[in-house]
Parts: sequence; structure tokens; C-alpha cells
Amino acid sequence: MNKNVFLLAIVIWVTAVTANAQVLNKNTTFKIGGLGRSILTSDKLEGDLVDNDTISPAKGLGGYTLFDLNMDLTVNKIFNANTILRVKNPYGSFYGQDTYFEFRQLQFRGQIGRSLKYELGDIYIGLTPFTVHNAKDPSASRFEADAFKVRRDILEYENFYLENKWRLQGVQLFYNIDSVAVFDRIGINVFGVRTNATNDQSVPDRILAGGRLDVMQSKFLKFGVNLVTFTDLPVAKTATVLKNTVWSGDLALKWENDALLLGAGIEGGASTYSFSNRTADTSNSYDDFFYQPEIRVNVKPVKLNLTASYRNVGAQFSSPTAQTQRVNVGVNPSIFPTVNANTTNRGQMAFDRITEEKIYNRNIQTILGAFLPQYGNITPYGPATPNRTGFSATLTTDTSLHNIAVEVSVDMLSEIKGEGTPALRKFTGIRAGASVDIGGLAKLNRLITLSGGIRTENTTRDGAATVDFKSTLIDGGLAVETLKKVDLIFGMKMLAAKGNEYLANRDQFNIVNNFTAYNYDGSENIYSGGIRFRFADFAQASVIYNTSQVTRNNLSTSNYTFNQLFMSFILKF
Repeated sequence: MNKNVFLLAIVIWVTAVTANAQVLNKNTTFKIGGLGRSILTSDKLEGDLVDNDTISPAKGLGGYTLFDLNMDLTVNKIFNANTILRVKNPYGSFYGQDTYFEFRQLQFRGQIGRSLKYELGDIYIGLTPFTVHNAKDPSASRFEADAFKVRRDILEYENFYLENKWRLQGVQLFYNIDSVAVFDRIGINVFGVRTNATNDQSVPDRILAGGRLDVMQSKFLKFGVNLVTFTDLPVAKTATVLKNTVWSGDLALKWENDALLLGAGIEGGASTYSFSNRTADTSNSYDDFFYQPEIRVNVKPVKLNLTASYRNVGAQFSSPTAQTQRVNVGVNPSIFPTVNANTTNRGQMAFDRITEEKIYNRNIQTILGAFLPQYGNITPYGPATPNRTGFSATLTTDTSLHNIAVEVSVDMLSEIKGEGTPALRKFTGIRAGASVDIGGLAKLNRLITLSGGIRTENTTRDGAATVDFKSTLIDGGLAVETLKKVDLIFGMKMLAAKGNEYLANRDQFNIVNNFTAYNYDGSENIYSGGIRFRFADFAQASVIYNTSQVTRNNLSTSNYTFNQLFMSFILKF
């Protein structure tokens, strides 16, 4: 504690000196920003699951207060240092007993010459959906209610989720050249990070490296090449060695006039995988490929976009940086984690997936993780989910429509290779949603928004090991500004699923070696309502009451209701 306080004092002192020194140097700028957040929750668990349980806790209070100080120093374009220092104090601690300090981010970046930019420390990497891509939770909806977005924004901030990029530690370079021969622009992006540190005895360094060559010939044509490698650097007593390489090429064509924009593109590539266990004297290697052509049409007069694609992703296509799930279903929730006299893990529910910070992944996983089919069974690992082929189509309104947003998407996929049986699974999925800014349409000069969405999935397989699994997820939301910058917000999520599945278990080589029968017949309904105070663009407070009803039709003793009163104050500057 004393050491951390001393460190904080040094940082503040250096900040003050730098802030004063910048007056003497007009080429130096220093900015201070940050985020403050205070959260308090009152939680209660009730229902058949806990009625006769006098040992497991069923009531509780929790929360914390934190402050992130963001300091940004820039010297011309040559050098920029950005750091975030966090101070966090959990609810219920006294005299700063459990307060801790940490560096949440440390990044150096800048520009050398006219074309080369560099980043060191904490970096964000992202390429294409099949190479480096942080896919979103399949149960999340673009049209979620504001009552849920408050919580999901916290999840994404705490887990460093920025669009579909991964936040890792390493080095990254960007090099761009304009007007080269017949090309308008050529760009090169390379990166290298260490995802696993050696202990200098048996655990090797694991290095993730890759990059992209991006060429824009003109506004009508561009193409690129991507490469990503995972490599273990063995030490004397290394037990296992992994090497995984993914490469792809992509091409995009575009033509437009005043009424129409037409586009066509394709991405295709392959992966090679090898893993050896020196202790067991075993090894395995394999390779596979993927391709996805697509067409895009934008009809400007009616402000509609249509995208249609066909994908073929091989059963053994291995791309860890595109197939790692955000949600780790093996992590137990931190609120009421155990039931049945503290002998059984409660397990995750839909409400945990929008409120529980610690069940989300920040690291790349080299073995495909487990998933729960009711939350997403068609592409649980994102667009790069292996063993999938078929058609997808999406129709959306143009972003120039400010008051109305509509989206409809359809997936008609199947497996390429049967798992444990020659028969193939078939997948049908439909997503639809809309958001309407009623206040904007009626020119009321106040916030009134209505949103809703639905997602249905159907998985079937014939033969000896039949599969029949269906799920439906409905979202609804309403926000009404009753007084100036004071909103009533309401949200609803209704999930129903029923059927049977076989979940694949994988060995150390990421190969399916057996299956676990999975039967589910139940529903989860979340209802939320509260009030939000928007003091300014950078400050708001919310008081929201949530009730989540979990029902298992084939196991009534597992039914329960989770009630939570959530209070928050968030300041960004």
C-alpha cells in the first residue's frame, strides 16, 4: 500500500512538472482526461433453487468506486506517451484498506519521417474476420435497450474491447505511401506481441506476429494480403510446442453513380497447425482453408443496403485470433456463485452476460472453447467458426437515415464434415431489429426512442445421433425524456430454448475426441426499468431495477429469480 501511494505521488509530481514545462515548449502538448465510476448493487436470489438452502447466501450488497486518470503527452508528431492510472476502492472497505493502484494502460507511439508510425506497449490489433477479429457475443443485439447498454458499455470498457480488435502488449508499425506507380496508396501494418511469457524452464515464450499489405489501386479496386502466426520459442525443458499460421488474401471492387453503389469482394486463405507434446512423445499437424465471396448493393434513393455472401470454412481451419470467444462459459459468476449449501456452482445466465465483467476473455485461446447453445449455436466462434458452409444475407437501412434504423439478416448454413456421424447439422438463423427516434421524427426536441429485435436459431441433424435445437431471443427497449435530460428507461430480454445437442470436447491438438449430450428446455426473462440523469455529455447517473427469471421446465428445482437494484454514477472527461 505504501509503495503504491509513493508511486502515485511520483506520477502526480511528474505530471505537474510536465504540465508547467509545456508552457516553455510550444511543440509539446499535455492533456489530462479520465473516467470516474461509482456503482452500488443490492442483490437478492429467490425461488425453488434456494428455498430450502440456509447456507448459501441469497442476499448481498456490492459495488465499488474507481477513478482512471489518463495522462497524454505529445512532442510534435515524433513521440506520444499515454498512460492510465487506476485507483479502485471496493464497497465496504474502510480507511482505504482494500484500495489499490495499478497502471491500466501504458502506451508509446509516434511518427518517424512522413510515412512510418509506431506503437509500443498496449496496442490494439485487428485485420479481417478470418485472421484477427474479436467477435461479439452472439447473444448481444445491436438494438438492445438503453437499460442494458449502460451495463454492456462497462463490460466493454473494463475488458478493453474496441470494435472488433484485441488489446494486447507488444509493438505495431504502420507504413503508408501515396501515389506509387498505378496505385493510389500502399499501406503496410505489422505487429508482434508475446501472449505467454516463459519461466525459463519448461514454459516457452509464445509469440503472435502478423500484418497486412493493403493496396488501393483506385476508388474502384483494392486488395490485400494478411498473415498471422503463433509460434512457441522452446526452452531447455519445454513440454509442448505450438505453431499456427493463417494467411489470406482479399479483393474488393466498387462502382457507383448517383442512384446506386455496387460492390463485390472475396476473401480466401488457409491455416496450418502443428503441436507436439514432448513429454508424451505425441504430435499432430493439419491444415485447412476458407473462402467467402460477397456482393453489396446500396440503393441510394430508398437508403437501403443489401449484402449477400457465401462462406466455406473448413472443419479444421484454425485461426485463434479470430475464433476466440468473448465469453468464457467456464467462469462462474461472482455474485451468488454457489448454491445447494455452497456445493454447486450456479453457472451463467443471460443477465450475467450483460453485467459480469469477469466472465469475458482478454486473452487469445488456442483451443476452441466451450459454449452454451441457447445463447448462440450457429456461429459461436464468430464469422470464422470452423465447419460451416452456406449463404448469408443482410438488409439494412443506410446510416444517412438518422431517426430510423432497421436490420434483417438470414443465415442458411450447414456443416462440411459430420461430427461423430456422417450426417450433417443444418443451421437456419434469422435476426431482425429496428430502432426509431420518435422524438426526432416528431421534432419534439426531447429523447423518445423505441427499439426491438428478435433472433431465432434452428439446428437439426438426422441419422442415429439426431439433433433438434431451437432458440428465440427477443429484445425490447424504450427511453423517454420526461424532464430536461431526465429519462425513464425500460428494457426487456426474453430467451426461450428447447431441444437436444451434442457438444464437442477437444483434446490438446484442438481435435474433437468425444461429445457431451446436452438437453435444454427452459427460458430466461429479464425485465429492467429505471431512471437516468444526463447531467452533461460527460456525466450521467442511473438507478435501474432488474429482475431475471430463470426457468428450467425439465428441472423445476433449478428455477430461480435474481433481483438487482443497480445504481451508478459515471463521469468521463
